[in-house]
Amino acid sequence: MTMLQAITQEERNSRASQLAESGRLHMPDFLENDTAAQLHRTLTDLEWITVFNKGTDNYEMPRRNAMAMRESERDRLLADIRSRARSQYQFFYLRYPIVESYFGEGEDRGPLAGFFEMMNAPETLDVIREITGEPDICWADGQATCFGPGHFLNQHDDRHDKHDRVAAYVLNLTPEWDVDWGGYLQFFDERGDLTGGFRPRYNALNMFTVPNRHSVELVAPFAGALRYSVTGWFRRDDPPGNIGGDS
Repeated sequence: MTMLQAITQEERNSRASQLAESGRLHMPDFLENDTAAQLHRTLTDLEWITVFNKGTDNYEMPRRNAMAMRESERDRLLADIRSRARSQYQFFYLRYPIVESYFGEGEDRGPLAGFFEMMNAPETLDVIREITGEPDICWADGQATCFGPGHFLNQHDDRHDKHDRVAAYVLNLTPEWDVDWGGYLQFFDERGDLTGGFRPRYNALNMFTVPNRHSVELVAPFAGALRYSVTGWFRRDDPPGNIGGDS
């Protein structure tokens, strides 16, 4: 996979100032056009996994299994998810596990191995270290996500007891997205007031520091596309294995 778009020193300085001031950053045209198109095609052909939670317990099932459920079972599952979402942290969307696939058994590191290695290339991480002002960033993890009608991610701040996360990233890969379809990355202050948001604009990388209270807005039932993205965190701790070379 080819590299991301060249970023001048002036752009790096400007983005570093923006991130330091607001805690979030929007970087349009992050990848070269051919790379973004290739990545989008890959996402449309993945074997997606439906994910949701019950409190602190996370559940996953292949999307094909979820679609094969009896209508009554699926309705009951959705009703339970929506009921919990009224009063507690809840998520419901599709994902593909990039890190788990890359470091899994066997030689096949998954269809997104090239993107994962690109995000962890020294030249990429050097840019991120400079923009964040965090020289100790060691690697970027990642997962692919797909939000369709009815999918959402309630507000949270990305803190994790075992992962040393510096900043989150969301690379959007849906070619067209209407403002009325939902799915915005939203940010909140300590009072719960909305302080800003980003439309899932194609080939734009959104970054924000951790902790930072945010959500993915409910995707409208009439949305005319699927909200594809690759998301993850730039981290100070060590990766679970070697990236870009032999295991």
